[in-house]
Order: sequence, then C-alpha cells, then structure tokens
Amino acid sequence: MFRSLIIINAFLLIGLSLLDCGNSLFGDYADAWYERTPSTEGASPASVSVAHRVGLQQPLAWIRDLDSPQPDKETRLQSQVKHPEQSAKRPQPYATSDPPTGLTLVTNLSQRERRENLEALWRIIDVNYADFELKSIDWAEVRRHYLKRLDTIRTDDDFYLMMFQLVNELKDTHSWLQNYRVPTLPDVSDVAIETFQGRPFVITGERAGWELLSVNGLLPEQKMEGLRPYLHASSSERAFERAANRSLLAGNDGEAVKVSLRAPDGHSETVTWKRTAGHGH
Repeated sequence: MFRSLIIINAFLLIGLSLLDCGNSLFGDYADAWYERTPSTEGASPASVSVAHRVGLQQPLAWIRDLDSPQPDKETRLQSQVKHPEQSAKRPQPYATSDPPTGLTLVTNLSQRERRENLEALWRIIDVNYADFELKSIDWAEVRRHYLKRLDTIRTDDDFYLMMFQLVNELKDTHSWLQNYRVPTLPDVSDVAIETFQGRPFVITGERAGWELLSVNGLLPEQKMEGLRPYLHASSSERAFERAANRSLLAGNDGEAVKVSLRAPDGHSETVTWKRTAGHGH
C-alpha cells in the first residue's frame, strides 16, 4: 500500500537548487554537493543523483515518489535520464517537468499501512533534505514523536493531516504534500485581519482600524498556536504570525466568536460574530 503515500514537491528534495543556479559558481558548488548525496546511507545512486542533477538543470522539476510504478515516457524530463531500476518493494523517485495530476488519497488504511507510509515519508526526507542542521531540526526526534502520535490516529482524515504536519516540521514554504489540502476552517465573513507592527487589526467593515485583543478569551498569540497544525509551514516565525493573524477568527462552523477589540481612541468593546462555512482561509 505504499502507493497511498502523497506526492512531495521536488523543492523538498532539491534544497540548494532553490537558489540561482544560473550562477555557474554556485551551480558548480551545488553539483559537487549533490554528487556526494548518493553516499548517504539508504540513498540509491540510480535515483537520488539523477533526480538532483535534473533539479540543478531545471529547478522547477518535480520529484515523484511512491505514486506510480512507471512514468509515462512523455513525462520524463530528459530522454537521456533513464528511470531508475524499480525496487521489488516500491518504485524509485523520478523527475518530471510538470506537477503530477490525477492522484487520489487511498482510504481505509490499516494501522500497519499507515506506519509503513509514515516511515517511508520520513525516510525519503531524511535521505534527501539538505537543511536539517541549518534549521536545527532533530529529524530523528521528529520520527519518534510522530510514531507515538500514530498510535492515537483512528481515521484517514487524521492520518493525512498528521502527514501534512510532519512535512511542516521542515519549516519550509517550498515543501508540501502535493495532492492534500488541509480542511478549510470556517471564518467570520466580511471581517479581515492584518498585522501592523506585530499586532492584529481589523481592516474591513465598521470596525476597521480596531485592534484585536482576544478571541473567545484567548490572546492572539495563544489563538495562533492553536492554528499552527492547520496552516502551511513558514520559513520564519514572522511569516507564520502574519498568516495566522489572518485566521484568528477561524474555527468550528456556526460557532459564536466573542472578540475583544480596542478602538483607535483607546476604548475597548466586546463583540460577538458568527463563523460560517464557505468563508475561510
């Protein structure tokens, strides 16, 4: 059931090639770096080095893994790049010029199949991702944490959300699960929030210009932490806060939201709004 695993964008695997590979000096450096990658334990020279070399030649390539036993000939990025030998256990990664399409999530996974997919995703990132040390990410500890969480997972929806959160541990805006979308949290219609000087303000409607002080008794920073598992990863805390502030009013559908606001003249008021499905971030 490895084919149930979701696609990962090639940027997750290519790392350094996100920079300007048109610069020959950097390109030579990155190429040398990737030449050493296949020596990593668990890496396959027939797959990793080919995928990385293609990524340097065309950084907007996509690496497909575990979604199909063989690529169509038309989708191969270059005719001279042969598809790696297929493993008896699972397919090997290969590069294409276009994003993969037509893939659907497999449902009714057993606990064993969920663990196999989680281990496979963790291992692919472990072998190919370049920036663990730069970002001070203890990837082995991430594995232990998510394996413990796996014991509490009971539904496919919860499992795929957990896989999304695993990739988010990279804190990388260029890494995501390609054919999975986090469920949209219902929001308050016609009320938009933006960040100014690190603080959230209403920017639409009759309360435009008012500072948001709390949501259902939670300070903005407390509410933002509750939203973190449902938002795409950000490469910096500042970027996360900007995205989270826009969703401060989001939550359960139909639920009343009690919001404390401060007017430009300094006085405070509490208003109650209602979330509706179809309005969300």
